[in-house]
Amino acid sequence: MLPSGERGDRAITRSVHQNGLYSAVATAIAGLALSGCLAGRDAERGAGGAPVTVPEAAARAACLRDVRRTTGTADAAVTAALPSGAGTEVWLRVGPTGRWHCLARHDGTTAEIRSLTDEGAL
Repeated sequence: MLPSGERGDRAITRSVHQNGLYSAVATAIAGLALSGCLAGRDAERGAGGAPVTVPEAAARAACLRDVRRTTGTADAAVTAALPSGAGTEVWLRVGPTGRWHCLARHDGTTAEIRSLTDEGAL
């Protein structure tokens, strides 16, 4: 049988190792969670909250630019985007109630810019 002092030292050593392991695991989990939050903090989000791909982000930006130019207002925002064979279809809100559509082609040009609210416009 070990003297009580030796038994206590082993218990302390075991406790320190266990606490160190728990601390390391908790730190790793917190670090991963925080890095996920920070990585997505400024990322634009598409359908279902998934990060927007670079080509889709470029399509959104091109359509937003050209719809703002066409309508003469900066009050516009992308509401949805869907990749298609011809490029990326982009839907936008212009002003408080206007809905617009744009097609961003793979070569960076845009087409089919039209109002969905007023079919007679443009």
